[in-house]
Amino acid sequence: MKALKFTLSGKTAFFKRPDVNQRMYFTFSNIHKVALLGLFGTILGLNGYNQQKKQDVFPEFYEELKDIKIAIVPKNRDTNGIFRKKLLVFNNSVGYASQEEGNNLIVREQTMENVEWDIFVLLDNSKWTNEICDKLKARKTVFTSYLGKNEHLASISNIEEVDLTLNEETEIYLESLVLSKDFIISNKKSNSSNVFNENTWYVRDRLPIGLNENNNLYILEETLHSNTTMLKADKNIKIYKFMNGNIVFM
Repeated sequence: MKALKFTLSGKTAFFKRPDVNQRMYFTFSNIHKVALLGLFGTILGLNGYNQQKKQDVFPEFYEELKDIKIAIVPKNRDTNGIFRKKLLVFNNSVGYASQEEGNNLIVREQTMENVEWDIFVLLDNSKWTNEICDKLKARKTVFTSYLGKNEHLASISNIEEVDLTLNEETEIYLESLVLSKDFIISNKKSNSSNVFNENTWYVRDRLPIGLNENNNLYILEETLHSNTTMLKADKNIKIYKFMNGNIVFM
């Protein structure tokens, strides 16, 4: 099995949570599949939300890329699976920003710092996965790639095609984010040399895995990231091995 692997990083990132939008904006704890599809859309030159027409079910980038299989490996195991966050406060003085006196909106925004992920894209010989692979290898993009907002520029490096093999183990340590419904934590500490922290930890978050066709709102699923071994809750889930790590595609 072939996959495209690259490292995605940035000094800052912001992936807005839609459930809170007053007084302070919060970020998801990781990049998610919809945001990655949007990033691929900028690479390919596909239209986004602002160009979506009334008759379109989805924005073009999502309609074209939603079936791509992606694995996300956060590079934060040495900080118990958490990217550091900070609070930014700034003024938005654009005239249409708010109805407040002076048309000045004070924005409080939670931002992640020094983010880094290894991203795997399953190469299935489809038009779009081949084109993403070709453009990244050639280091060519149509639009600028960013991490959630255009002030958070994305860096893409270590681009390569890799071979993956199926791992049939029943109790296993997984480096990638997985859906909580698909795995059960076994509470057995991993022996992986990639685990830097002696403490056992796991991080759960509800991340977008798709868009609702009725209103384009996020479809949220609980994800899990841990340094403990896990058991499959669904025997049909496929786990792939790359070098000393194991990943699952979403």
